[in-house]
Amino acid sequence: MKELFGKEYSFALATLLNNIPSVSLIDVFYDEWSFYVVTYQKSQKVQEIRDNEFVALANRLYKFNGQAFNIGHPLDE
Repeated sequence: MKELFGKEYSFALATLLNNIPSVSLIDVFYDEWSFYVVTYQKSQKVQEIRDNEFVALANRLYKFNGQAFNIGHPLDE
């Protein structure tokens, strides 16, 4: 996993809002069993994750699903 995704990698992020799917193109990086995304706190995808933390990531042959968590700004303690 680290070899494939340990650098910036593009994925489609699927979220749900009121059982309506939404897809966003995002850049992620992988570290220690987690994918990390840097995005604007007030974006639609962050609001959707706040309401339903279950998400999916996909790119070509790679597909993952799981729970998303907002861990805050990377420079915050």
